[in-house]
Amino acid sequence: MSSKLALFIHLRSFFKTIKIVLKGGPDMLFRDELTGLFTRRIFKELALEMLKQAMRSNMPISVMMADMDGLRKANNTYGHGKGDELLRLSAGIFMDCVRTSDIVGRRGGDEFIILFPDTSLSGAAAVGEKLKSLLHRNGLEWSFGVAEACFPNESELSHRTKNSIEEYWKSFLESLIDEADSRLYQNKPERR
Repeated sequence: MSSKLALFIHLRSFFKTIKIVLKGGPDMLFRDELTGLFTRRIFKELALEMLKQAMRSNMPISVMMADMDGLRKANNTYGHGKGDELLRLSAGIFMDCVRTSDIVGRRGGDEFIILFPDTSLSGAAAVGEKLKSLLHRNGLEWSFGVAEACFPNESELSHRTKNSIEEYWKSFLESLIDEADSRLYQNKPERR
């Protein structure tokens, strides 16, 4: 293939992508196509900034992992279209149940994640119970796991470089998510 033809193919592909993005609007880059929730990448970026802000203002912040129970069975029994419908319905319930300051994202498959700024573990757990009830009324069963951030002393970060601090916060967020995920796993019906 000639270099001119290769360049033409790449440019055509690039402009098709730009056309799709312009047609879908900027939200297309930030939102999951199926559920309308924030993508995993955007969730993490927003969460990192909120964690830093929560530490500076000495406010609690919590993370909730949520996992739909039985999605695989629904997909196998009724087809993936039905599974997609259940995920869209669930996403709407999640969005109706949280505050505008909360960040809701799709972590993957049938997992959603929520960051609750200015919210303790007990406050996030209360939202989880409310969600569980609303979802159940709509024939949906979900399991939840919640974790609250325990921030380091600011002096512990003062000696770090800017890059080191960014890496620290990424690791901090992953640890917080892992803790919520571990608690979610403990709450799954097959574990009870």
